[in-house]
Amino acid sequence: TPQTMETSDRFDALFTYLPLPGAEKPLASGARIHVSHGTREVVGRLLLMDGRESLSPRETRYAQVRLEESLALSRGDRFVARSFSPAHVIGGGLVLNARPRRRTNLKESDRALLDAQKSNDDAEICRAIVNARPTPTEKNLLARTADVDVSLVDSLVMGPAPEKNCPYRRLTTKSHTYYTTNAALRTHIMTFDNLLLRFHASEPESVGISKGALHARYPLTMDQDCFDALIAEASNQGKIVFFEGLASHPKAASGAKALEEKTASDLLELLCSYEAAPPPLDELFKQADLDASRGNRAISLLEKKGKAQRITKTLCFSQDALDVLWSGAESLLSK
Repeated sequence: TPQTMETSDRFDALFTYLPLPGAEKPLASGARIHVSHGTREVVGRLLLMDGRESLSPRETRYAQVRLEESLALSRGDRFVARSFSPAHVIGGGLVLNARPRRRTNLKESDRALLDAQKSNDDAEICRAIVNARPTPTEKNLLARTADVDVSLVDSLVMGPAPEKNCPYRRLTTKSHTYYTTNAALRTHIMTFDNLLLRFHASEPESVGISKGALHARYPLTMDQDCFDALIAEASNQGKIVFFEGLASHPKAASGAKALEEKTASDLLELLCSYEAAPPPLDELFKQADLDASRGNRAISLLEKKGKAQRITKTLCFSQDALDVLWSGAESLLSK
């Protein structure tokens, strides 16, 4: 079906070396070979895993084949390898991962994935991919990487009927679904905890930090939607609280919030003193010894409480003064 496959210039494989009769010499890692796959043949290099320098006759090992031209590959495809020159069949194998990272030294998570791909266990393949990633794995990306139908991903990762002790978690946003392990999620929550504590220690007068600034401080790279999924989960667990759109630590922001409340109260008192003729906001903030950021947050808090109302970007009335003005206008118009 068109548009259902992606080409790749490399693949991980289970490769078996079959030398020509009478030529029982090892096959060196990095050897150039002809790869016959489907109806095409392209040149590539065979790189053995884990620092292996060569492959003995009739030996089978994991390898990464890097191609000079891309092929439309899928997990489970078979291929034949021929020597570069002269061209003779020297073995072949099974495509395990059609879109791997460029690496030959295997971590434990890499080997677990290759073992699952070797056994052709879709559930173990999906879980191995999730296990290997420090950040949540997006559903469509997981399906492409595992070479499975996207409609099957949820049951493959979570199980047909997820139990309370399932080691995996599903995170959702408006547009995407992500999967991660419980252990990785705990690490993310702890990272948020530490970042917010350090923020409050360095800026004790600030109620919180914007999501964008928190994202910029996060030690792992991920897209905004994935970060939002983690933020939402941390908030659901009560590990992050939001105040006026800012993220804060549930235990460390109380002093700053009390200060914010006092700032708003003092600003309201100053605003009320002008009754129906308040000065522009920048002048009001100057009189209250507030910068624009703190002043605007105080005005927003007063508006939220129904004690003030911004008429334009630069002019705000206390609600009491505004009520007097409205009452006078209605009285005048009713005559």
